[in-house]
Amino acid sequence: MPVNRRKPRKTAPSKIYDPKTARRELPPETKAYAVGAMTAGVSQWRLAKQLPITQSALSKLLLRTQARSEESKLPLWDPHLYETDVGRSRPEIELSPEQKAAIIAVATQDKEAREKQSWQAIADGDFDHLRLPIKLSVTTFENLMYQSGYGRRAPGRKPTLNDAQRKRRLEWALAHNPDLHEYGDRLGFNFQRVIFTDETPARVGEQRGLLRAWAKEDEIYHPDVKRPKIRNNCALQFYGSFTYDAKGPCYIYGTESPEAKKLAKQALDEENQRNKEQRQQLVPRARAALRELGDANAN
Repeated sequence: MPVNRRKPRKTAPSKIYDPKTARRELPPETKAYAVGAMTAGVSQWRLAKQLPITQSALSKLLLRTQARSEESKLPLWDPHLYETDVGRSRPEIELSPEQKAAIIAVATQDKEAREKQSWQAIADGDFDHLRLPIKLSVTTFENLMYQSGYGRRAPGRKPTLNDAQRKRRLEWALAHNPDLHEYGDRLGFNFQRVIFTDETPARVGEQRGLLRAWAKEDEIYHPDVKRPKIRNNCALQFYGSFTYDAKGPCYIYGTESPEAKKLAKQALDEENQRNKEQRQQLVPRARAALRELGDANAN
């Protein structure tokens, strides 16, 4: 029998909360009796022993009833004060179709508004100028957008090639197909012998794939939603040489031999000598022209 050498963890057992009473609504007659008894001076502690309600709930019932009495200008013995409340949350105020359309128009007015998150739009006060009858919350705003067919969708990526360019590249690829007769025969063009010079963008600090915008299903290519696949204003271009089945961008040229270095230096010296002779011929002519214009000391 294997020996268990693990030490038992000293964790406290999970405490199960046992409520004193079940959550239920008191009948109006019981509410009126409790409020009348507490108003007459009966202790809340003694009253909680007789009724299926806690002492704190009795205190809240008394304060709530007194507040309703002052608000409605009714005495405490009026039966309307003890009827079941329709709800103590914010009253449901239905927005008009014009107000809903105005909210959607603000949320979809441009690219920045579509990409802004719900809590950010509420915090920035984008809908304050509409003067809505209620303060717009994040939940109310999102429910309105979802009911209208909008959603937080990934923007469509703008293709870098048009149809004509795609057609030309397809014709070239078919003409240089590595599989000449059948798939996998490798009797066509050998791309491993080709070196391509190209550039590739490198993005720093950008989260791709996490960007979402308010749009319908058919609006992912809307001008305010779609994004270019390569954005030159936020990417660094690395230039290099590429070859098939090799990582890039990188320079794949072999080690330069001493003879090649000597020839390269000789070619560079010849180019520098030609540039020097050209400057010696052009500088006197330029100075003579400036002398005729009366400004011989100009650079």
